[in-house]
Amino acid sequence: GEPNGHKAHELLHTHYHNRKRNQGSSINLVESNVQNKVAVTVCVGTGCFVRNAQGLLNSLIEKVKKAPYAGKVEVNATFCQEHCDKGPTVTVGGHKIESASLEKICSILEKEVERI
Repeated sequence: GEPNGHKAHELLHTHYHNRKRNQGSSINLVESNVQNKVAVTVCVGTGCFVRNAQGLLNSLIEKVKKAPYAGKVEVNATFCQEHCDKGPTVTVGGHKIESASLEKICSILEKEVERI
């Protein structure tokens, strides 16, 4: 064809496709059987993992198990929350926390438990 023609556009035009392999999947680590519960999801994908997401997850599980609200909280691990450069990323009841710390998580978690 010709430069900038239809065939060139067809061959050179690119599209973005999400390559997230584990979309929507998570691993339940602390289960709650109550109807009104607060879901906590910790990203353990590569970007978050190198920023100590595994240590944060372990500390969070221990804290939740010992807390008075233990039965009202469900903790899950997921493989990517698409904020790899700002990890570890944690979602608490719909609130996304970037560069999460145990203190930040617990602060929001306690407020969310009080709301239910």
